[in-house]
Amino acid sequence: MLIKKYSINKEIENQNDRNKYIGKIFISKIFGEYKVLGVYDTNGSKTGNKRYVVEFKNTGFQTISAGIQIINKNIKDSLKPIIYNKGYYGYVKNVKHNPYINKWVSMLQRCYDEKFHIKEETYKDCIVNEKWLCFEYFLQDIPKILGYQDMIDHQNIKFELDKDVLTDAKYII
Repeated sequence: MLIKKYSINKEIENQNDRNKYIGKIFISKIFGEYKVLGVYDTNGSKTGNKRYVVEFKNTGFQTISAGIQIINKNIKDSLKPIIYNKGYYGYVKNVKHNPYINKWVSMLQRCYDEKFHIKEETYKDCIVNEKWLCFEYFLQDIPKILGYQDMIDHQNIKFELDKDVLTDAKYII
């Protein structure tokens, strides 16, 4: 399991931090309970805005958050399966702008989306390797997949991640 631990800076912690955040449990709008563990840094801010280490109860996922995000309960747990209740992002930044996110989500859709299975029954019993349920691990493995270099070399060609064998018109990516 991916668990990244962040260090806490007790030197910049004050009574307001302890009263308002540290040790307190909050409930995210979508991702469940999280606890503020301590102050991480001041983010180089001249105003002294602090960032805090937050840990989710169900997954152990830790992240860094501003106080306003904590209060507004807008913190995301990147280890919670939210893509078709199976896939989770792991410690990947800028997921929305990642060039492989659509291939990964499409793979999960083909295997786990019941509405998709109504149209495409051949995928009904397909599953994704447990490791690839995590987008971070999927990204680590992509360069090792047959056809990856072709995809890099020929960006004008559409490549698909597919369970079936290679044909002249299709590459496995």
